[in-house]
Order: sequence, then structure tokens, then C-alpha cells
Amino acid sequence: MDLKLLQKDVAGIIGVTECTIYNWENGEREPETKYTPRIIDFLGYTPFECPGDILGRLSYFKRIKGLTFRGLGELMGRDHEQLSDWLNSQKKPCPRNLGSINQFLLKHGLHVVEVQQS
Repeated sequence: MDLKLLQKDVAGIIGVTECTIYNWENGEREPETKYTPRIIDFLGYTPFECPGDILGRLSYFKRIKGLTFRGLGELMGRDHEQLSDWLNSQKKPCPRNLGSINQFLLKHGLHVVEVQQS
């Protein structure tokens, strides 16, 4: 996509500095999660795939919405540290929690047809 925009133009649209855009373009830094929704809006599409597994989809939701673990926890009514443990593969959710996660994802159009049991 070539919109003939300068880095300073893109920076203004996304709400970062021109230097930040340079660093992203040259692979020196990855965008912070909080900027992902603005980047998606700017691009007009999501530049990464949605995983097929339930925790992958929850992580995907967190990323595209630009949420911290605390923000995701508030949205889901869950403890943010528990969510961090699940999404960082430190602990596995029990079947009841998998169902709860899937219901949340269903509400947001990202549910998994068959919930994997741990």
C-alpha cells in the first residue's frame, strides 16, 4: 500500500513520533499494544492472523483491542494476573474457565467451535 505519506503524516494519524514510525519500519522496535487499534484503523485491515485455539484467540482479542492484562481483566470480569498466567502459558484454565472464555469470545465474534479440554 503506497499512500505517498511521509513518516510525520503517519505519526500524526497514529499519535506517535516520527522517530517511532522510523523504528517500526526498520524493525528496531515493535509497536506497543496500545497502538494496535490505531494501526489497524490506519491500514484498514488486521495485519496478523487470528489463531484457531481458544487462548490464542483471547490473546488476539487483547492485541487488536490494544488492551493490557488489567484492561482485559476488567472487560471480562476476571483477575488480570490469572489472565496473564493463562496467556503466557504458565497455567492452564480448567474446563469451566475455558467455557467462560469461549462465551466471552462468542460475544465478540471470536469463539472457538470446539473448546479444547485440558
